Amino acid sequence: MIAKFTDWRTWLRGLAAAAIGGAANAVALLVVDPTEFNFDAGFDRLWKVSLISAILNAAFYLKQSPVPPRIELPDSKP
Repeated sequence: MIAKFTDWRTWLRGLAAAAIGGAANAVALLVVDPTEFNFDAGFDRLWKVSLISAILNAAFYLKQSPVPPRIELPDSKP
């Protein structure tokens, strides 16, 4: 008999990595347009773009991997 369980930890790490990667895309705006997106006057716009990018990347991850994968473990009984 094979025991099955869902690998939530790996799935949640992937989802968090997608969100963090999306938020990191907003850092590119600091280089592309530093007058509009900066930490002084444009921080509210930078925050909004970062949040939207993180949500979009998390949604793309959920499209690719909508449910956590199942891992099969061999039964320990002889």
